[in-house]
Amino acid sequence: MTETGRRGGTPPDPTASSAAPPGGGPEQARRLRPVFAGLLLGVMLGSLDQTIVATALPVIAGDLDGLSRLSWVVTSYILAATVVMPVYGKAGDLFGRKAALAGSLVLFLVGSGLAGAATDMVWLVVFRAVQGLGGGGLLIGAQALVGEAFPAAERGRRLGAVGAVIGLSAFAGPLVGGLLTDGLGWRWIFYVNLPVGAVALWLVLLAPRPRRPEGVRPRPDYPGAALIVVASGAAVLVATLAGGAPGLLDPALLAATAAMAAALALFVAAERRAADPLLPLRLFRDRDFTLVALVAVSVGAVMFGTAAYLPVFIQMVGEDSATASGVRLLPLVGGLLAGSVGAGRATSRPGRARWVLVAGAACSLAGVAVMAAMSRHSSYPLLAGGMLAVGLGVGSAIQTLVLIAQNTVRTADLGVATSTANYFRQMGACVGTAAMGAVFAGHLRAGLGDPEGAPPVSVDELTPQGLARFPEDVRAALITAFADAVPMAFLLLVPVAAAGLVLALFVRDRAAPSAGLPAGPDGAAAADRHVDPHG
Repeated sequence: MTETGRRGGTPPDPTASSAAPPGGGPEQARRLRPVFAGLLLGVMLGSLDQTIVATALPVIAGDLDGLSRLSWVVTSYILAATVVMPVYGKAGDLFGRKAALAGSLVLFLVGSGLAGAATDMVWLVVFRAVQGLGGGGLLIGAQALVGEAFPAAERGRRLGAVGAVIGLSAFAGPLVGGLLTDGLGWRWIFYVNLPVGAVALWLVLLAPRPRRPEGVRPRPDYPGAALIVVASGAAVLVATLAGGAPGLLDPALLAATAAMAAALALFVAAERRAADPLLPLRLFRDRDFTLVALVAVSVGAVMFGTAAYLPVFIQMVGEDSATASGVRLLPLVGGLLAGSVGAGRATSRPGRARWVLVAGAACSLAGVAVMAAMSRHSSYPLLAGGMLAVGLGVGSAIQTLVLIAQNTVRTADLGVATSTANYFRQMGACVGTAAMGAVFAGHLRAGLGDPEGAPPVSVDELTPQGLARFPEDVRAALITAFADAVPMAFLLLVPVAAAGLVLALFVRDRAAPSAGLPAGPDGAAAADRHVDPHG
């Protein structure tokens, strides 16, 4: 008898799904087309808002006096989206994806309206977190639906389309944000979500009501949800403090590390006891699933670290406008599009996913190495080559990771497997961006000094518009400080990208699951494998 059976109640069928099984036929696929379009709109919004503020950050900081909190406008959204991803993944498995997606869209739209009306940097950070609490559900909904509703032969192509939307939106965010900021004002980067989100919500509500297996009573894992929030927040705090701490024995850093370790230990204990755990630990017994999660951390750090800090370099060092800096980031978008489409086509054939992942990791490493070596005098073609490499690397990795993760689990775990892969990618983004922010701020303050004849310089005053008020020699010194600080932040990404490449080499190709059962590395369904929901 399983643990669930001893606790009472009817255990969930491990091969059951909250909706129709994969490959429900052409009629089901036709009915899902408008819903899939709505999901792609939702994914676009959720991904776009992770980076749309990038080119507007200097302007927002000048308007709200908060350059020292600049990284938290990005990090608060990504962190909030990250910590709720496992919750949304499990909620979709238990209660149906339609309800989870509709709720996440409503919360995202509320946060967007509030962020647009923010009156200071603190409230903007808070409302961005509210946005993220909704955005986390948008980012995983389409991926889980593809894994559930479409035949295995179509998954690579469909996930390639979702990956293209995620990546293109993330990297096009700075350009869109620049256009809106220069044209209508920075508040419109949030207000524009309202009409688009309303259309997405309407399309999602057209989805047929999902079927849930009879006799299964949802048992949400509230302790696990609370503890993963605490552990994730503590991890970001550790990264932030480590980036600016005077030493490893800094009291604040030690306290944050202890809090993170305690939360993780309690989370593992809670998941082992839970009747229906938020994140089944048994998934990590599969080597490929664990490797995918670790590679996803590297992909997230590279993706969002680049999107957050490259616009700062271009605007402050190149003295470009928000729109012009967005245009200069187009090689990222082009690389992302080519990587996503190419990976989607390549992984539609068996035996190629691993090498697509390895090639993408190699491209990412080459790209961040270029950015770590850039200076005030670097040529744009060289920088564009680095951006193109990062775009190709991230674009080819996003959905390849999800595809491999989905191929390691049975149908009933598609939601939690998808959300877990995304959770680790987003945690990489959170921790990486926070650490880069701490290193950037520390080197910037050290490089500012006190230029002779200059008035006292506050970091919060250093915006593209604010630079114009300084004398020419002082302005040149300030630009040099930015030119030195940003590459130091990118230097953190080099070992992270290298670790991702090494780990990707050990990922095995997995065939699509058969009859709702996970496939082994040789493609055979693991029909005889005993499943313990607690790991």
